[in-house]
Amino acid sequence: MGLLCMPVGVLTGVYVSATAIGNGYQTFLLVAPVAAFLSGVFAWWLIMERVYRPGIPRAAFAGALAALLGHYLCWYLLFLVNFLQHVLYHVGDSVGGPPVGPIAALFAAGVYSLFSLLILGWVTVAAGAILGAVFGAVQRPAESNAHSL
Repeated sequence: MGLLCMPVGVLTGVYVSATAIGNGYQTFLLVAPVAAFLSGVFAWWLIMERVYRPGIPRAAFAGALAALLGHYLCWYLLFLVNFLQHVLYHVGDSVGGPPVGPIAALFAAGVYSLFSLLILGWVTVAAGAILGAVFGAVQRPAESNAHSL
């Protein structure tokens, strides 16, 4: 599921880096696909594989959850990259001061993800649910063939 989510992360990263006003949004080109992959893998494992109960509705829910988690993880990774750039290379100052640290970013990512869900969530959550449902439907016949052998 993580690999299916990555193109949505790539498209989101391209969109945000191209349309956002200000500096530093190019980092979304890196963190959005990584966040999409990681949240996709985690949500699929949590909903579909940890307790094996196949089904297209569960798969769609796993995809939607991946998108929800992906927003938070994307912002957290962005804050983390900015912090590491500041610490290692002394770049990435935030409005004249150091960027948000890793601990404060846990809260800040939640706040920022609420806004990003309002702006792009209707696309990303729907895309995640559709991808999850398709992946669940494709996996189902393959699994039933494997169990019949």
